[in-house]
Amino acid sequence: MSERVLPHAWEELAPVVPMPAVYLDVVMPFLTDAEWRVLCIIIRQTLGWTAPGSSGERKRRDWISQSQFRERTGKSRDSISRAVAGLLRHNLIAIENRRGELLSSPRQRLLSRDRLYYRLVPPRRDSTAHQ
Repeated sequence: MSERVLPHAWEELAPVVPMPAVYLDVVMPFLTDAEWRVLCIIIRQTLGWTAPGSSGERKRRDWISQSQFRERTGKSRDSISRAVAGLLRHNLIAIENRRGELLSSPRQRLLSRDRLYYRLVPPRRDSTAHQ
């Protein structure tokens, strides 16, 4: 099989989600399979979309339901909850209510009775930051 990519091949794959290399080079080796899948969904739902009415600006955050995570990752509710907790512990994501208030603990998220908005926290390049 040839490694040459035909000029039109990338257009057929559109849309393409821009993913900063630090996620692949530094972050991925420290994550569990479920954490990686959940993080990829959050990347897709934020960096993979432009904000409505903007001139190409990426979405800062997005509402993602538990059922969307289950459907798109193929993981169970418990696995997703553990993955979210791990990503919060690694300081790779933040979760907010619709007013932008941080919901750091599972109890805060449960008591908020609001949609949960996920956003990325820019990772640091040094590998010790996410262990």
